[in-house]
Amino acid sequence: MKRNIFMLAVILMIITGCSKPLSADRNTISADYYHTAAVTKDGKVLVTGYRSYSQDDVESWRHIVSVSSDDNHILGLKSDGTVVAAGNNAYGQCEVSGWTDIIEIATGFNFSIGLRIDGSVVFAGQDAYDVKECTWWKDIESIDANAYTAIGIRINGTYIGSGAGCDEYYNPDDPGIKDIADIVFGSGAIILNTDGTVVYNGEFADSVQKIREWTDITAVAGGLYHAVGLKNDGTVVAIGDNKYRQCEVSEWTGIVAISCGWYHTIGLREDGTIVATGDKSQDQCDVTLWEDIALP
Repeated sequence: MKRNIFMLAVILMIITGCSKPLSADRNTISADYYHTAAVTKDGKVLVTGYRSYSQDDVESWRHIVSVSSDDNHILGLKSDGTVVAAGNNAYGQCEVSGWTDIIEIATGFNFSIGLRIDGSVVFAGQDAYDVKECTWWKDIESIDANAYTAIGIRINGTYIGSGAGCDEYYNPDDPGIKDIADIVFGSGAIILNTDGTVVYNGEFADSVQKIREWTDITAVAGGLYHAVGLKNDGTVVAIGDNKYRQCEVSEWTGIVAISCGWYHTIGLREDGTIVATGDKSQDQCDVTLWEDIALP
């Protein structure tokens, strides 16, 4: 799906001569560490949870179409392809005001990355573990980031990564890996194939091998020690550590998007409301009154 949207955006820009980007992947909800963020239908942003770095200073944001949050900062992608940021800027991770033609954003620990309509990647923040090497990438259709890792999916369905864990947790010779639709990092790599099957390689691989039995998955998300999958019928499956009940999602229905923090899981319903389960120590699951959240 992401690949089709990306290619459609490029074709439309060529035909129409449009200089503004069209979104390849709009994440209207984002959970990370101990907080949660969401984009409303009128382009504003809601934030709850751990906010010691003023990463909830988003009241003035408007025309937001996608959001990405990390433990100490948050990014918002605007409809004109520019990006805004709030929170800790100790390493320059919020210095994104000069970015243009962005169609997707992602945040890691002390860094930010953006995908341009031409398939290149921009970077701001701390270059730990050589994660900034993502700026060398080309022909990228989708990006993600977690902790000290940046991940990219190429137009041809192959994967590229920079930073910690890329080589350790990605095995292209694994027979379970086919044509990659998406990949996210929790404690390891959660790889979604275009046929709806999922592969996990990482620290707790032995305890989650049943993830390979999942079918009809359209999206994946990863917490610190748990993995979550969204099925094409709007239900959700989860596996891994359930100490904080972060895997208790079996009764969710009508879900159109998912995201994970370290110890909590959120789901966006088709009616624009959000459900959450897991650790509530920082009010990161305090989303029951949120409504009119934009659909992806």
